[in-house]
Amino acid sequence: MAIKKSQIGEEISSSLVPVTNKCNQNCLHCSTREIFRNLDFSLKSTLKRVHQIGNLITLTGGEPTLSPNLFKIIDFAKRERKKVELFTNGTTLSYLALAQKLFLSKVDLFNIGLSAYDENLYNKITRTRGLFKAKVKGIKNLEKLGANIKLTYPIHTLNYKHLSKFIDWVKKNFQTVKSVQFNFLCFEGEALKNSWLVPKYEKVEPYLISAFKKCSKYKIDFIVDHIPPCFLGDFFEHHIDLRKLKMNAVFELKHSLKEKKKIEVCSGCQLNSLCCGPRKDYLKLWKNKIVLKPIYVAKLRKT
Repeated sequence: MAIKKSQIGEEISSSLVPVTNKCNQNCLHCSTREIFRNLDFSLKSTLKRVHQIGNLITLTGGEPTLSPNLFKIIDFAKRERKKVELFTNGTTLSYLALAQKLFLSKVDLFNIGLSAYDENLYNKITRTRGLFKAKVKGIKNLEKLGANIKLTYPIHTLNYKHLSKFIDWVKKNFQTVKSVQFNFLCFEGEALKNSWLVPKYEKVEPYLISAFKKCSKYKIDFIVDHIPPCFLGDFFEHHIDLRKLKMNAVFELKHSLKEKKKIEVCSGCQLNSLCCGPRKDYLKLWKNKIVLKPIYVAKLRKT
């Protein structure tokens, strides 16, 4: 079965452009705010970064909607004929006026980070209170406007057992969300202080595959990153690195190769040429004593 250039596939060759390190949440697993702490967020420097990269950009933070320059940045990107993805926690989009202004500014994709479907767990993960309902309202506001929406679910110790129920919840609560990205937790930023948040691949695998089956049932497109494709069962084609290869997204592949590393057992896997290996920070955390699951010819479907 060939991997088509789907809606998600078009997004993966984008490049991150942080626009602020301010945020209205304090997530246990945040991997960006600390990294971007000393970055120059002046309008001039940000527009320079936008100009220098390709025709697909992802505006991120911190929480990008807290940047006073956000609309100037979007306007500049659109004048340069770039597609714009806004990676946001979605809470400020509970204000319909802001959601509408962003929609009318021609943001191509609203990527909403969502780490739990249960309010109490959400409060624990984000170390904030009162924002879960705002996030749900923000997503519903975007749906009313007809916006293109993707949800990104960061997978960690506190939520991986909820993966399948999360997809059920998405199906029940949102009518137009047809795209989900599952991101295994990166061991960087705040996660360095909370290493207990990083589960082992083999523990997450059955819950992931169950969620994939739900996605297929509900016709929700999905993509996966930061966990090797050998843990995705028959759904390995949904791994982001395989899609990058199919699209020849050279810049993003170089980034993946910086983050990931193949180990000895990878040489016997039939996905070896399509995979960048486990993340280097994961290998470091588990002192290279990890389990991988090489896939052999008998298990592969034609691509």
